[in-house]
Amino acid sequence: MNDLKKIYQRLQANYPEGDWEIALEGERLSIRLERAQVVVEGGRAVFTEEEEPAQELQDVSDDDLYEAIETFLLYQQEDGDEFLSSEEVREACNATYRAAAKGLRRRGRLALVLTAAAELLLLLSRTYLEAGLWVLIPFFLFPVLSWAVLGILKKRTLDRLWVCPQCGKSLPVSEEHFSPKPIYAAQCPHCGHPLEDPATLETEGEEEDPLEGLPLPQPASKWPSRVYGVLTLAYCLLTLSGVLTGLGEATGLGVALALLLHVPVLALGLALLLCKGPELPEFPQPQLAVRESWIPLVLGLCLLPLGLAFMIPALGGLLDPVLDLPFALFLALVGLLLVLTGAWALLARRNRTLYAFRDGSMLYVSSWGRRREITPGQAASLRLGANGSLAFLDQEGKKLVSVEGNMEGSLLLAVWAEEQGIRQVLTPLLEKQVEQENPAPQWREEYSTWWHRHLGAVRAGVAVTVVLFLAGCVLPFALYILDLLKFRQAVYLSTFAPLPFLALYLACAPVISLDTKPPKATAEWKAHHVRAPSLVLLVAGLLLASQFFYFWNELVMQTVDEIPFLVLWGVLGVALGAAVFLRTPKRLRGDGVFLLALFCLIEGYALAYGGNLALCGPARHYPAQVLDRFQQEDDGDTEYYLELLLDDGTQAQVQVSETVYRLEAEGTEFVVCQLESPLGIRMVDLHLPEAAE
Repeated sequence: MNDLKKIYQRLQANYPEGDWEIALEGERLSIRLERAQVVVEGGRAVFTEEEEPAQELQDVSDDDLYEAIETFLLYQQEDGDEFLSSEEVREACNATYRAAAKGLRRRGRLALVLTAAAELLLLLSRTYLEAGLWVLIPFFLFPVLSWAVLGILKKRTLDRLWVCPQCGKSLPVSEEHFSPKPIYAAQCPHCGHPLEDPATLETEGEEEDPLEGLPLPQPASKWPSRVYGVLTLAYCLLTLSGVLTGLGEATGLGVALALLLHVPVLALGLALLLCKGPELPEFPQPQLAVRESWIPLVLGLCLLPLGLAFMIPALGGLLDPVLDLPFALFLALVGLLLVLTGAWALLARRNRTLYAFRDGSMLYVSSWGRRREITPGQAASLRLGANGSLAFLDQEGKKLVSVEGNMEGSLLLAVWAEEQGIRQVLTPLLEKQVEQENPAPQWREEYSTWWHRHLGAVRAGVAVTVVLFLAGCVLPFALYILDLLKFRQAVYLSTFAPLPFLALYLACAPVISLDTKPPKATAEWKAHHVRAPSLVLLVAGLLLASQFFYFWNELVMQTVDEIPFLVLWGVLGVALGAAVFLRTPKRLRGDGVFLLALFCLIEGYALAYGGNLALCGPARHYPAQVLDRFQQEDDGDTEYYLELLLDDGTQAQVQVSETVYRLEAEGTEFVVCQLESPLGIRMVDLHLPEAAE
């Protein structure tokens, strides 16, 4: 027999408000909704919908019964908005929502185009203007800054457009930082003014066709492809003049390869310049049109000039017999691939369209302008892919046409196919995903552990250990630079920084959720878990590992036995990652666990370095014997190396500063400071004899 009082209390605690009435009368529990009802009595639960039996459960556990009731309530809550579940239908029914959505899309496109252009300029300046490594700082910061700026632009757009046309007050907006979104509203919550157009909604007693009256996507502009076509043709003319100028010095093979590789570039330039785009049939008018989104446009605007930038030095390498011909050919092939991809993306945005008509026929225009007509009845099935693709198949299962899920209008293509009687099938991978899908993580009493009774302490522990880790990534390094900490002290503190959080997680894994936003998790499930910022930990871990790699190991004390050190790193990283994965319950193994396991693998480097240093005995000092010295260029920066003869007769290459390199070349005497651990991993530094004392 089920404990109905306990189930009743859980429902009242987690769903105090809603379009339902929950009542407990003796041994009878009932939940009444507008169109459905749940009655539990005598170990038997009956679910009815529209006065028709929908489900019946007999002699199930309390957790299974509660989970079934909760799922049924959530389903009924969402079912009322089923018609408005499609974003395109929402925009068609609600003019205010449509204006806000279009404004957000325009802002998003503007931010993405400007960021892509800035990134491209930085990349070109690093490649051709020989700018320093400082260019990489804005290269990685621009996407973060553009994300923040985009959030501000979105907020201003919503403040201007997502307002009630009657009273002028703001409509509901999600509270996500830097990514505000409008929460769909059928009427103004302040004055009650209806926002939906009654002509596009369901009429009483009958259901409106969701495809009726929807605006068709407008054809894309022809100017991006034409401008880039002119740019490509101008490049081809300059290439031809360069080939004619270098005929006297270039080899016949180089000239032939240069001309051969630029023939497809010329053809792509002509295709971009002369493309006309699809023409909308005058009669009959299509019921639905599916077009490429703005993503291929941005892709083409970035990749095509980048491909031409690759081909410019490749052309010089092909025409100059002194340069490396294979490398020049490689650059040319990479550039040609980028140009081809960029031209295809621009043409896809301009041309690629699928028109669907009321009689069941279709007209498909490919990226290159090729037209294909599908007659009524020729498409026997619609195959839905795991990546969102939709492909129409004939009676023999051969593909007729296919579109991607990110194309404009693709969401309603399945609705059109259903109206035409075209059966829908799933790919094996999508079927497997549907079977394994858990749409709403729900809490079950069997998950309860001792830690769930101490969530406050665990939450405080997570906050403290994360702060300690972040402080350990910065403070020891800063104090060492200020000469307030010694080398070993700073390394030990930095190595110790991630260990408190990892120890806490391994102890309290059943209550710590690493997914920042569990998809559709219930309020009760969230209340029984403590969230940990897995992405923040990963980013901070990358910074800490970079500090150990680029500073401690390269500039202060270098490991010279690389193979044993790599083995130690791998053992520690894999062991920590495996412990985290195995300790995490299966219900919590989401993307966050993968990030934490990756964090453990990265932090294995810091633990290997710090642990090996802790095992080392006192330092040994002896005169340095330099066998060789050399310089090496790395991304425009000069690195200096000395090859030393160690006291056991082995040789080791040590990276040094420019000052040490020049002093040693002038005859200054140095000493080797060597540490060695029982693991056989030696650490070496080079300094003046006075420092050894």
